[in-house]
Amino acid sequence: MRIAVNLRQYYHGRIGGLENYLIQVIQRLISSGHRLTILAPPAELETLRRLAPQAEYVPASGERRRAWECHCRPEAADVLFCPLLVLEPLDAGIPSVVMVPDIQHEYYPEYFSPAVLQWRRRNYLASVVNASAVLAMSDCARQAMVERYGIPAAKIALLPHDVDPLFHQPAASEAARAAWRSLRLPARYLYFPANYWPHKNHANVLAALQMVHQGGFDDVHLVCTGAASAGRAKVIERISELGLTERVRLLDYQDVGVVAEIYRHSAGLLFATGHEGFGTPILEA
Repeated sequence: MRIAVNLRQYYHGRIGGLENYLIQVIQRLISSGHRLTILAPPAELETLRRLAPQAEYVPASGERRRAWECHCRPEAADVLFCPLLVLEPLDAGIPSVVMVPDIQHEYYPEYFSPAVLQWRRRNYLASVVNASAVLAMSDCARQAMVERYGIPAAKIALLPHDVDPLFHQPAASEAARAAWRSLRLPARYLYFPANYWPHKNHANVLAALQMVHQGGFDDVHLVCTGAASAGRAKVIERISELGLTERVRLLDYQDVGVVAEIYRHSAGLLFATGHEGFGTPILEA
């Protein structure tokens, strides 16, 4: 099958658990013999080519992006696949599939800036209405779309999520172990893997850690990973205000092999997000 894949919203290391999902799906499609033409940001083409060298790539910029829409026609592709949030273009001349991880903006609009909230409200409903089929990571996400958007449940298929194959291995590579050792993490720590988005709940996590310390368990540390987004500065400020500078490590984005080692050596996973369409860290742990 010829599949046109829109990855215009792909940014390596900055899209959270969706990145592993995306990589696994793309690689499985290729290994199953499908022919992929992928639209992606120019800066991400090299990363994607390493992951899926068999695919054809089109930069998502300027005239080339508009020319890519020619790939969404019956003579060029059999289906349009948009695995990152929204359907684009909406008027594809071929069957289309969109993956919507969650519609949390319908329940928690306070988690989003006015611009992002407007973008979501403008694109999400239109995407699920216009797509031939919708993919959801969990039954919870599917039921939310049925409830809020009035979409027939039969139109939404569940695509169960798994972790990177590295998490199924009994031990890490020597390179991953060396990278973990170089981080020089404390002997006792809880692991909190989450981008610095409001719904990830860093503020309450830090307040809880302060209470733990005040209760006499001041040897408990917190190790955080996640893309260094705009919310990081507020988290650093809050860490300082609570007097936790020596007890919290912000590592930013880490390679998946190192992440697996951080899990292995942790006292446990800390998972306290306000809303999730799936919640990949639970499986990884």
